Amino acid sequence: MPKVILKGFIIVSEPDLNAVKAELINHKRLTLAECIFRPIVTAHSV
Repeated sequence: MPKVILKGFIIVSEPDLNAVKAELINHKRLTLAECIFRPIVTAHSV
């Protein structure tokens, strides 16, 4: 399976920046865990 790279940006207010950064780390961890334990189904693999 080819590697998928997502790029983009979000605009976050200064007071929320630390919370958003912390949650991005958590989001990455959960996303990687989901990909390891659940196969990704695409239109081509059905």
